[in-house]
Amino acid sequence: MYPLHRLAALLRLYSTIHLLLILPFSLLAQKYDANWLFGRIYQSHSTTYPYYGTTDVSYNYTPAQLNFSNRPANFVGYMYNFSNAAGTMQTYSNGVKIFNRLNQIMENGDSINCCGYLFNTSYSSNTPSGVEDGDGYRGIGGMTALLQPNTDSILHIFYSRHNPISHPNYVSYPGELLHTIIDLSKNNGLGKVIQKNKNIQLAGTQLNSASVTACRHANGRDYWILTQDLYKCYYYKYLLTDKGLVYKGWQQPDPWYSNALFYDTQSQTIFNTEGDKLANFDIEVGVRIYDFDRCTGDLRLKHTIPPDPARPNGGLAFSPNSRFLYYSNLTYLYQIDMQDNSIDTVGVYDGFFYSIPGFPTSKYRTNFFSAYTAPDGKIYVNTYDLFTRYLHTIESPNLKGMACNFQQHSVFLPTFNYTTTPNYVNYRLGPLIGSGCDTLYSATQSAAAPQKSYDTQLFPNPASSNSRLVWYEPLREAAKVQVVNAIGQVVQSTAVNTTDTYLDMDIKNLPNGVYSVRLQPQGASAARYQVASLAVMR
Repeated sequence: MYPLHRLAALLRLYSTIHLLLILPFSLLAQKYDANWLFGRIYQSHSTTYPYYGTTDVSYNYTPAQLNFSNRPANFVGYMYNFSNAAGTMQTYSNGVKIFNRLNQIMENGDSINCCGYLFNTSYSSNTPSGVEDGDGYRGIGGMTALLQPNTDSILHIFYSRHNPISHPNYVSYPGELLHTIIDLSKNNGLGKVIQKNKNIQLAGTQLNSASVTACRHANGRDYWILTQDLYKCYYYKYLLTDKGLVYKGWQQPDPWYSNALFYDTQSQTIFNTEGDKLANFDIEVGVRIYDFDRCTGDLRLKHTIPPDPARPNGGLAFSPNSRFLYYSNLTYLYQIDMQDNSIDTVGVYDGFFYSIPGFPTSKYRTNFFSAYTAPDGKIYVNTYDLFTRYLHTIESPNLKGMACNFQQHSVFLPTFNYTTTPNYVNYRLGPLIGSGCDTLYSATQSAAAPQKSYDTQLFPNPASSNSRLVWYEPLREAAKVQVVNAIGQVVQSTAVNTTDTYLDMDIKNLPNGVYSVRLQPQGASAARYQVASLAVMR
């Protein structure tokens, strides 16, 4: 006979799981960007240099976990990773092949970006024969992945295919915008590519291949996809809806540079967390910051920073609260305050080199290159040299000046990383209530004044001793985080301020069960609570 105490434990577990299935907790709708990949896998060198391979970074844990893996893909800049709502990796690509969650080439997932000079060199690239040893596609920010609205299985991949052309000072890569569609439900959940390499670039134009970026429409459902022309400051706009992809025209938000050739492999284009600012960095034109209208997809030039000819390469990242833009240019890291356009120098390259005994070049610089804002609220900064194992971090990017706490070579990766930079949309960005184009929401909501919605995420969840609550929109006022049990009692309450973007909660003294976690701005009504469900299980 089954022991009664074991039966009771199973019933409690069943009740907890049942509650998790019926309660609305935002974690299960927000973890598409929970896993990132880096690394190079040249098998012929793996014995002599064991740090060839791939690195998995998981933000399902606090702190993030870094693990060595043997995924069959080299990453050389181009990359997308896409996880399901629970944070489990579903598919990824290095710009040459699309893989499923079992690390197999997905059905019809070969020859992405085919064909041309870069594709051909990505297959050979001075490596042993066989495509498994070939490099990934080269470039920064050239791929992004979006679920088609109102589906959980149709994944749209947007990316650029480019070929080199000569320039007096360097080589640039004019491109075309390609569109691939994956049905993740096919092959028992392993996925199938159902449309591949469809060229959707406007006829007669050439793409700045590092400019592929996306942002949620103000209706909270659809997505804007923006790309930039290689020769002029033209932006091309596409809208992904539940019906499919629609071209929405082009715009010139900035004067035309008659002598400009945007150097796409050394540029970066990003949106801020709120989706109302877009920033672009390029060798030729420096940093351009635009206001972005999530209703119309239109840009308006806000601020410019001229290029530094002595230090041309670099990258960009916005702070989670959208107040600060960080700009790196190999030697310096700058913080630009969006409130008054003031600029602080918050980092200077300390000259640190990564040494590899026996390599042709024994020392590799760990200077500052492309950057990206992670789900844990930190900003990670790549190094520029191709054989290093370090990342830099901005630990508190929402704080002004040196308080942002920039730490050089603070993350040591299990494997090499060659400037690979994630290019995620902010999947957590909700509707802009009261904006005039929030057509998916009620007339009552739309008639009201715009309100701030604080989208939240909990991880790990379920948890046994600690869990982190993260909010991806800046707080406009001080707030409190409350943990409420199943009968409505507040069992924990912690104050947070406008500079905070997360709270680490100590829950080891809470009994097993399901709790509501509320983030409530001071003076807000109960209707403005953001509620996530936290399962405490041991």
